[in-house]
Amino acid sequence: MLFTEINILDTIDCNSTKIYNGVPCRTLMSNAARSRRSTVALLEKLGLSHAEASCYLAALQLEAPTVRELATAATIHRVHAYSAIQALRERGLLEWEGGGRARRVHAAPLARLEELAHESQKRATRLRWNIAELIPELARTRAAGTRSPSEAIGDVLYFLGDDVFYRISERTLQVPVGSTNCYIEFSNYFHPPENPGYDDDYYIPKRLERQIAARVLYIGHDAYATRLAATDAQELRTTQFLPPDTSFPCSVYLYGDEAALIWTTTETFGLVLRGGPLVSIMRLMFEVLWRESARTHAHGSGESRSPTHRSTVHTGAE
Repeated sequence: MLFTEINILDTIDCNSTKIYNGVPCRTLMSNAARSRRSTVALLEKLGLSHAEASCYLAALQLEAPTVRELATAATIHRVHAYSAIQALRERGLLEWEGGGRARRVHAAPLARLEELAHESQKRATRLRWNIAELIPELARTRAAGTRSPSEAIGDVLYFLGDDVFYRISERTLQVPVGSTNCYIEFSNYFHPPENPGYDDDYYIPKRLERQIAARVLYIGHDAYATRLAATDAQELRTTQFLPPDTSFPCSVYLYGDEAALIWTTTETFGLVLRGGPLVSIMRLMFEVLWRESARTHAHGSGESRSPTHRSTVHTGAE
């Protein structure tokens, strides 16, 4: 249809006042231009350049054109037409006819274009397979990088820098599916001012995706922590609150066989303990605080909060 439209329009002087088969010539020209652009775009997906696609279409439209005629029909410079013709010949889509100044080009049978399309499809399929194999490896590399410490001494990992929390939080998501993580949240790490959507938009969905349950102890109450507690059932979480005057110098996360501590002075620091008796002691400490929190809440004092308490309690649980 494209080539029929182009040939028709080549034979008439189209302007806004002329009609062809009941259709204004301007409309026919607009439709043909759109069809041509669409066809050129499809040919480019097969690896042809814009000039090559335009020359190929012109060769199909014209019958054995000269290089000058081909360049004019393709609306490209004749110098570029020679390069395009050579590339199309290498693909088997164009052929020379004659020699010398009388030399002309003509398009190869459309079956050759179909062969190229099949070859391109095969390459795309192989590429998808290669990417499918590559992505898991890249994901492991990225995860290892984001969880890497600043320094390691035996089973103690030391973290320093602006991204300490993010590197450690990624480690908490690498536990086996169906695990339970424990969090003591002292500071505002999971809801940072520079990235307030981290918890809701990233961490919680990732945790739920891996069916990782959360037991969270907040020191005091704030609006965000209270809102999270209201959605515990939907987000595989159990939240309890410690009195706001509880003295605790850092946030603590217990996950898998590791325990992480994060605190901020002039900079943010992190320590990760990998296994051993210290991790067991910290888990025991968490259980003691958990029971104390439940007992305090049962006596009606868990909701109290000192108006002068300055802790920025948060969703470090998340």
